[in-house]
Amino acid sequence: MELVAALKALNGSNLVESFELGGFEWGTNKTSLPLRATWYKGSMYGAFRREFLHEAVMGTALGPILDLMLKPNYIRHPDEFFFPTLAYNSQLRLPGACHLERLRYDLCYETVPHISANKFHADYQPEAYDEMEQWYFQRVAAEIISGSYNRTTFDPKVYAERLCSRNHI
Repeated sequence: MELVAALKALNGSNLVESFELGGFEWGTNKTSLPLRATWYKGSMYGAFRREFLHEAVMGTALGPILDLMLKPNYIRHPDEFFFPTLAYNSQLRLPGACHLERLRYDLCYETVPHISANKFHADYQPEAYDEMEQWYFQRVAAEIISGSYNRTTFDPKVYAERLCSRNHI
């Protein structure tokens, strides 16, 4: 129920980390993007609108960017550039994309707590895995009993107050 509340609070925007290239410019082969797009680096993990993903993967309008990113051995780690670049270039008009013209220095710094951990392996530091599993099942059990999430330990307002939740396509 917490995840549902967080996604509703996003108000139709996408949630993906993004930051300036800085020392990661080498990963782009110092290439300019087509369609007047600006490079952004981040994660391939995020919460995206279905329409955003459909256009990003199946649409034809972004073909020049997709072709560049998929060029073999041309872009280092294209998965770390693809979704952040699409989500923070509002001129591409993708659903849920963030309007960056309101941000200083054209950067969007995300401060929302992480929605989930990236990886846990049962055979690597099993205590951490066990603790996380126990924590998860306790929260799910509490939600089932109460019919809602615990409003004292989870506040979806954090997601609703993101700039991109209030100002997106």
